[in-house]
Amino acid sequence: MLGWDEVIHSIAPANAASQAVAMRLGSRNRGPGTLPPPLDQHPIEIWGQTRDEWRANRERLA
Repeated sequence: MLGWDEVIHSIAPANAASQAVAMRLGSRNRGPGTLPPPLDQHPIEIWGQTRDEWRANRERLA
C-alpha cells in the first residue's frame, strides 16, 4: 500500500477519451491544474477521487 489518500489524473481538456476512462473509473473533474515546468504552459484538468471512492468503484467494476 502506498498510503495515498487520493487518486488523480492530469488530463488535457480536449482529451475526451481519457476523460471517459476517468469517469468510468469513478473520477470527477476537479477543475484546472498546472503541470511543473517546462510543461506548465499546457492546460490540464485534474480528475480524481478519494481512496475510499476508488475502492468502491473498483469493487463495482470487478
